[in-house]
Amino acid sequence: MLFSRPRARLRTLLSTPDEAHRADAALREADASALAELACDAREPWWRRRACARGLTGRAPEAAMDAMWERVADPKDTTELRVALLDALASTWGAMEPAHEARRARALGWLRACTPESSPYGLHEAVVRARGQLGDLEAADALAELSYDPWRHRALAGEEGVAALVGVHGLEAVLTRWGADDLAQMMRRAPQARARHLAVRLCEGTGALVGLAPEADHTEALLLALEDPAPAVADRARHALRARAVSADVLWAFADVRRDAVVRAVAEAPPPPLVGPAAAAVSALVLLHDRAAIADHDRSEDGAVQKRDAELYDWLMETGQPIVPLPSIPERVRHAVLREYLPGQRETDPRFLLEGILLAVTGVEADHTLMQLGREAQRVLRDAGVPVGEPTPVGAARQQGYGTYTELSVDDRTLLVCELDRFVRSWDALPDAAARALESAGFTFIDDDLAARVVHGLPVYFFGRREPLRVHDLLFYWQD
Repeated sequence: MLFSRPRARLRTLLSTPDEAHRADAALREADASALAELACDAREPWWRRRACARGLTGRAPEAAMDAMWERVADPKDTTELRVALLDALASTWGAMEPAHEARRARALGWLRACTPESSPYGLHEAVVRARGQLGDLEAADALAELSYDPWRHRALAGEEGVAALVGVHGLEAVLTRWGADDLAQMMRRAPQARARHLAVRLCEGTGALVGLAPEADHTEALLLALEDPAPAVADRARHALRARAVSADVLWAFADVRRDAVVRAVAEAPPPPLVGPAAAAVSALVLLHDRAAIADHDRSEDGAVQKRDAELYDWLMETGQPIVPLPSIPERVRHAVLREYLPGQRETDPRFLLEGILLAVTGVEADHTLMQLGREAQRVLRDAGVPVGEPTPVGAARQQGYGTYTELSVDDRTLLVCELDRFVRSWDALPDAAARALESAGFTFIDDDLAARVVHGLPVYFFGRREPLRVHDLLFYWQD
């Protein structure tokens, strides 16, 4: 036993929230009964109780299980503690030992009755994961939905639940819940994007899903998944293929078969996101660039990436070079946005990914550092005799967060100076001398009309949302 006076030693070890956060390794060796007793003691601070509960993962003591479950089911207790205790119990009961069957059945009834709407923040994903740990095949779809979540911590909870479910029943039984005989069939035929996405993740076999998929070459199925109607599924397939040694010949052949679809996409200029065969061909070209970059790095040879990108450029020129249509958004704005925000989120149009690669081929390069353009604007205005303050990065101006622009006080007005390129914006009209000086120095004013246009096809994280943003929000970005 690690502690001769368990509770007293635990309090010493967990004397502050920071120490409790760092104590996981030591707590895994601590006396389980003492941990459970302290975790269930409402007189103790919640952060100490949670640390003790986390030390009980997979080894909840029999004598304390009922008391631990009471804390899980008590809506008045702290959610973080309830989550930790639920994980400790579910991971212990997941082996389906007969002695725990009654408790497991009672827990499943309670867990199945929980809904996202009735659960406080952070509990829902723990509930779904616990159902997987307890071998509840009825939770298969909920686990797939959770693993499809764009928030990684939620997706990880879903994947951990899937891994536990497969551990109890085997992969074949779990795939049957989605009407599939194997992963390739699930990728092709599952009606829900979340199930197809999970099939791709299982083929990747990373994180919690390591070793769950049978040893098989799923390259062909993953290539076909690039055509998936859900951009997030195609994006995940692209990630999976990036980690595989797919030959350049295979990728060129895959793209060539879909050349006519690319030509049609150029003629039709479909709005983003591009999906289907044309999107798959574009994704294959992106992968070709990645393969060249890996080869160049591995062989320490110069020129492999440039040579391959030139070949991609020629291939696209022959098809008309599909780009995402952004009517009335100037090319300079477009390039500044792509340089800063690619690859964007998982729904990013693959045409943007390829355009980002080819910006280097066409010689368009980023040239900015924090406050460089803000200081230049300040100098230009001072030379013109306009009263101007010191440039202040938006994070400092708002006393929190970060962003892509600098603020300047200009004759009692606020000028926003984009640090991505020479763009400026002001809520109030600047003195004529200031506007003329800035324009003469190559700065472009972003007016209200241009600022309001949306860059469709490039979702960007912004205050908890992941969707295409307005030009203003992209050039003058601030995130708390």
